[in-house]
Amino acid sequence: MSIRLRSSTASLAILLCFLSAYAERVGQDWENERFAAAGVREQKVEAFFTTLKEAVASNDKKAVASLVSYPVTATLASGRRTKIRSKTDFIRFYDQIFHDDFKQLIADTKLNQLWARTAGVAMPRGEIWFAGVQRSPRDSDQYQIKIIAINGLIR
Repeated sequence: MSIRLRSSTASLAILLCFLSAYAERVGQDWENERFAAAGVREQKVEAFFTTLKEAVASNDKKAVASLVSYPVTATLASGRRTKIRSKTDFIRFYDQIFHDDFKQLIADTKLNQLWARTAGVAMPRGEIWFAGVQRSPRDSDQYQIKIIAINGLIR
């Protein structure tokens, strides 16, 4: 019995060391990710941006509206900035926000051109900003990436 106990204790100790090393490695990977400054995982950013590009390309206004954190400030094609408070408002302003030149810019933007700051992740010149928005205040690890600002074409 004592041999088994020692063997089980040794196995448990080895397992704990392995798990500790793994957890430390995962933490290091997180710190080295491209978008760590914004507090979001690279994989989630890539999935979000791909979804955004596809929705804009197919002119799916409802899908794009679902990717926005409201209220959001957006720049219209006229250059006027407006606060959009709901999905309904967003869909109403959609064509004024996502005009042909802006859609083309989004289509041409590559994942490796995105960059991050503590405020969020941005397209090359800050045309669109998105960030992790918490689903629940009790669970800080659960977030969805949402658009937080739409600055339009920046020349």
